[in-house]
Amino acid sequence: SIISKEPQVIIIASDSKKHSSVSDFWSRWSFIDAVKNKHIYAIDSDLLHRQTPRAIQGLEQLCKLINFAR
Repeated sequence: SIISKEPQVIIIASDSKKHSSVSDFWSRWSFIDAVKNKHIYAIDSDLLHRQTPRAIQGLEQLCKLINFAR
């Protein structure tokens, strides 16, 4: 499970309307480093799940978020 891996960063691909609820959902696991350090992010799922030129935008966002969390 994700909890047992103790991630440094959690990135969720989700509907843009649900971005604010991502942090709320993970807040119950405050012992995970990603939650403690507030490195929980959401990316618009359309940018990652659809094989279109916009996928490059999604990958750029993904790289920026990972780099920011370092």
